[in-house]
Amino acid sequence: MADYMLYVGSYVMEDPYRAALVLAAATAARDKGYEAQVALLGDGVLLMKDDLAKHAKPHGRPPLSELIAEAVRKGVKIHC
Repeated sequence: MADYMLYVGSYVMEDPYRAALVLAAATAARDKGYEAQVALLGDGVLLMKDDLAKHAKPHGRPPLSELIAEAVRKGVKIHC
Protein backbone atom coordinates (compact mmCIF):
# COMPACT_ATOMS: atom_id res chain seq x y z
CA MET A 1 0.00 0.00 0.00
CA ALA A 2 1.24 3.50 -0.84
CA ASP A 3 1.93 5.82 2.03
CA TYR A 4 1.69 8.96 -0.09
CA MET A 5 -1.51 10.52 -1.42
CA LEU A 6 -1.80 13.40 -3.89
CA TYR A 7 -5.17 15.06 -4.40
CA VAL A 8 -5.73 17.38 -7.35
CA GLY A 9 -8.34 20.12 -7.33
CA SER A 10 -9.40 22.64 -9.94
CA TYR A 11 -12.73 23.93 -8.61
CA VAL A 12 -13.61 26.99 -6.56
CA MET A 13 -16.68 29.20 -6.71
CA GLU A 14 -18.53 27.33 -9.46
CA ASP A 15 -18.63 24.27 -7.22
CA PRO A 16 -17.36 24.90 -3.66
CA TYR A 17 -18.45 21.40 -2.60
CA ARG A 18 -16.05 19.79 -5.10
CA ALA A 19 -13.30 22.13 -3.94
CA ALA A 20 -13.94 21.04 -0.35
CA LEU A 21 -13.76 17.33 -1.22
CA VAL A 22 -10.08 17.57 -2.14
CA LEU A 23 -9.22 19.27 1.14
CA ALA A 24 -11.39 16.95 3.23
CA ALA A 25 -9.94 13.84 1.58
CA ALA A 26 -6.36 15.01 2.09
CA THR A 27 -7.04 15.87 5.73
CA ALA A 28 -8.66 12.48 6.32
CA ALA A 29 -5.72 10.70 4.68
CA ARG A 30 -3.35 12.66 6.92
CA ASP A 31 -5.39 11.60 9.95
CA LYS A 32 -4.89 7.97 8.86
CA GLY A 33 -1.12 8.42 8.74
CA TYR A 34 -0.57 9.04 5.04
CA GLU A 35 1.59 11.84 3.74
CA ALA A 36 -1.08 13.85 1.95
CA GLN A 37 -0.59 16.71 -0.46
CA VAL A 38 -2.97 18.82 -2.53
CA ALA A 39 -2.13 20.19 -5.98
CA LEU A 40 -4.36 23.06 -7.06
CA LEU A 41 -4.68 23.60 -10.80
CA GLY A 42 -6.52 26.14 -12.92
CA ASP A 43 -9.24 27.93 -10.96
CA GLY A 44 -8.33 25.89 -7.89
CA VAL A 45 -5.32 28.15 -7.37
CA LEU A 46 -7.77 30.93 -6.47
CA LEU A 47 -8.43 29.09 -3.20
CA MET A 48 -5.23 30.62 -1.90
CA LYS A 49 -6.83 34.07 -1.96
CA ASP A 50 -8.09 34.57 1.59
CA ASP A 51 -11.09 36.69 0.64
CA LEU A 52 -12.31 34.18 -1.93
CA ALA A 53 -11.77 31.18 0.35
CA LYS A 54 -13.76 32.87 3.14
CA HIS A 55 -16.76 33.35 0.85
CA ALA A 56 -16.69 29.92 -0.78
CA LYS A 57 -19.04 27.87 1.39
CA PRO A 58 -19.77 24.31 0.35
CA HIS A 59 -23.15 22.95 1.41
CA GLY A 60 -22.94 21.33 4.85
CA ARG A 61 -19.29 22.29 5.44
CA PRO A 62 -17.44 25.28 6.87
CA PRO A 63 -15.97 27.92 4.53
CA LEU A 64 -13.04 26.72 2.46
CA SER A 65 -10.72 29.04 4.40
CA GLU A 66 -11.38 26.94 7.53
CA LEU A 67 -10.86 23.67 5.66
CA ILE A 68 -7.56 24.97 4.28
CA ALA A 69 -6.41 26.07 7.73
CA GLU A 70 -7.30 22.66 9.21
CA ALA A 71 -5.48 20.81 6.42
CA VAL A 72 -2.33 22.92 6.86
CA ARG A 73 -2.49 22.56 10.65
CA LYS A 74 -2.54 18.77 10.24
CA GLY A 75 0.45 18.79 7.91
CA VAL A 76 -1.12 18.65 4.45
CA LYS A 77 1.11 20.40 1.92
CA ILE A 78 -0.70 22.52 -0.66
CA HIS A 79 0.93 23.25 -4.03
CA CYS A 80 -0.29 25.87 -6.50
